Order: sequence, then structure tokens, then C-alpha cells
Amino acid sequence: MKRWYFDIERIQQGNHYGCGIACVATVAGVTYARARHEFFPHVKKFKEGKHLAVSGEHMVNALRRLGFEAAIEDDFKKLKVPAIVPFKWVHLSKWSGVHAVVWNPFDRKFVDPGSDHDRGLDNLFYENKWRKSNFSVVAVTGKIAA
Repeated sequence: MKRWYFDIERIQQGNHYGCGIACVATVAGVTYARARHEFFPHVKKFKEGKHLAVSGEHMVNALRRLGFEAAIEDDFKKLKVPAIVPFKWVHLSKWSGVHAVVWNPFDRKFVDPGSDHDRGLDNLFYENKWRKSNFSVVAVTGKIAA
């Protein structure tokens, strides 16, 4: 199996709503700020506390602007490429919403961009959350040919 273009290293999300942006940064090998700019290219100045939730379509478009091919798929388990996996999340009883993590098929583990999610949660935890949520995933299928 072909490895990815670079080591997939965790990029931490910039705020409570920045997980999708951080996941795109992680699979594209760019900074959080660069990925955020590709999501919102017309915004000149960001306020970190502002809600930056994004959809799968936003992720696909941002990845394409960063030079990657991406597509919406039904399941990450069959993929041999990285995927962004969203699921419903209740955060310490403070709020609920959607959280996203990166599936790294090469190491066969999830990469969580949340700063307070480093509690050693195992693959089964993330997979069960995703299956219960019934969401599609964003598969990053490769780089766009130059």
C-alpha cells in the first residue's frame, strides 16, 4: 500500500468549532491558518472565538483549493487513503454538535484535532460514535496532477 505524501501529523483546532479546519490541515500538511483561509478565502480578519463550523462540501472545496482531490464516501474502513470522519459529539455536557477526526489508514488509527481529546481514546470509541451518527466521510484521494 502506498504511503501518504508526508507523515500525517495532528494539527490542533483553533477553537471549539475548528475541528473540520484542523482535519483538512492535517491531511493536507498545512497550518491551521492556511486551511482556515481556504475555507473562507474572502474573510480578511478572523476572531478565534467565532463559530467556524464547516460541512463536508466545504471540506472538499478547501482540499481542492489546497491541491488535493477529495470525495464524499459512505465508509472510511474500506479506504486506503486518509479520510475526515465526522460524528455527533457531546462535549463534557457543555454543548453538543458535530466533531471530526482524521482516519489514518497507514497507522490504522484516528487523529483527533481537539486539544482536550488526548485521553487515549481508542479506535472503537470513534468508530462507534461515527456509526451511530450515520454521516458520510470525506476521503482525500490524492493530489491534483500539476
